[in-house]
Amino acid sequence: MAQNAVNNQIGSSGTATTLGRLRNASGQWDSYADGTDTFGFYNYAGSPEGNIAADIGSICVDTTNGNLYVKKTDTVNTGWALGSNFYEASFRAYPSAMSAGVTGTGTPATVAFNTEEFDNGSNFASNTFTAPVSGVYIFNANLQLDAITGTTGSYLSLYVNSTTDYYMTQTDFTPGQEVGASAQYIVNGSQILELSAGDTVVVRILGTGQGADSTRVVGGNNVSWFCGSLLAPASGALTGVFQTVNNTSFTPTLLFGGGNTGMTGTYQGYYTRMNDIVFVDIYIALSAKGSSTGAATIALPVAIKNQANYFAVLSCEAGNMTGLVAGADPATSYNYITARGVFNTSVLNVQANGPTLATVTLQHGNFTDTSQLIISGYYRV
Repeated sequence: MAQNAVNNQIGSSGTATTLGRLRNASGQWDSYADGTDTFGFYNYAGSPEGNIAADIGSICVDTTNGNLYVKKTDTVNTGWALGSNFYEASFRAYPSAMSAGVTGTGTPATVAFNTEEFDNGSNFASNTFTAPVSGVYIFNANLQLDAITGTTGSYLSLYVNSTTDYYMTQTDFTPGQEVGASAQYIVNGSQILELSAGDTVVVRILGTGQGADSTRVVGGNNVSWFCGSLLAPASGALTGVFQTVNNTSFTPTLLFGGGNTGMTGTYQGYYTRMNDIVFVDIYIALSAKGSSTGAATIALPVAIKNQANYFAVLSCEAGNMTGLVAGADPATSYNYITARGVFNTSVLNVQANGPTLATVTLQHGNFTDTSQLIISGYYRV
């Protein structure tokens, strides 16, 4: 095929008869009629909304950026919607190292997230997420705080457009509640926000009760992070975003050494998939743990992303367990429990973690006939 630069005609070159398409003055390359509507293919330097009159079903390419638009109505030159199959809006970022003191005396501080784990759509930069389209977004932030002494209050918020704080959690800490090394605590929260295109979102932390702004943020993608994703576009903003969305219930399976002989209980699970991200919630309440022995594992509904050194780490709350020591002394206690999965598998290992004690996978013996697990988080697929 060859293009005639004089008349914008495309056809077969050589001595054969040219089969061409001539672009008309309105930017239309071709026209088809189905007996009711006449629709066509267009190109235009900019959005066709308000500029190109066409029938429903027409397609237009913006020659300035390659965006594809589809005509959703028969309302003359309005009703064009940006196609979504070429669009993503999700991110996860974290601080790579311990920060300097940022808060402690009631001063709110913007948290620095200098390393991107992923940024689908390139909407995160300089600690800031900028909404690419109007719609509903979900955000989550987790911070491990350091150098906290005495009783303190910490407020975690999303700061939108440098004007409004949307608080996700408020936590009061007292000595003896540490989760890591001495004077370290965790704050975590989520928010669903309706944003307009161009709105900006950062994470802020406000600490009180300290003699100076000495509270620091611990670095590392498994302890401090900021992530978010577009849940649904505003009406007319973007058609069909996340066409692979599933909102599905499933039955999570708890196994000991690969078996669950004699185990009974309540098992509930829900997951939502949005492109390559899966949000999952799991609730398990045993009434009998059964006779199978070995390491505790839980099956996921979708396999974890097959990428070397990628791990899914989900928050886990456990009740009525045995054989674990909880306390403030990091040398003799396990301070928190997580559910951790390895890339290219569909299995979570239930683990106990301590800052100086080695991480261990929980066994049949750590469970009782009334143990409970509540697991929540997200991972990539």
